[in-house]
Amino acid sequence: MEFTTEDYGGARLVVPDKPSVFQLLNHDSIRYDSKGGAILNLWEMAKVLIEEWESEALPDHNADLNVVTDPRAARVIEWAGVTVSVYRRSLDEVPKNS
Repeated sequence: MEFTTEDYGGARLVVPDKPSVFQLLNHDSIRYDSKGGAILNLWEMAKVLIEEWESEALPDHNADLNVVTDPRAARVIEWAGVTVSVYRRSLDEVPKNS
């Protein structure tokens, strides 16, 4: 599944349409293991599922954030973390019977 934004210099990410159980558990486990703040936790969780990444502000989504200096990168990271989190939660939705 592809998600894009034109904000913050633009970004594009792709996550699997049907993630494996391992990917989902790995993603969800970071919430409990991480010692970072909420946005950093969401970012680390998102990186588990991101298969493709493009961003002018943050060309390498695995970059050391201590050396990234483009302030737009912070907003791209926030966008990606929230976007992937919403996507992940949607996978647990049970379809309603008509």
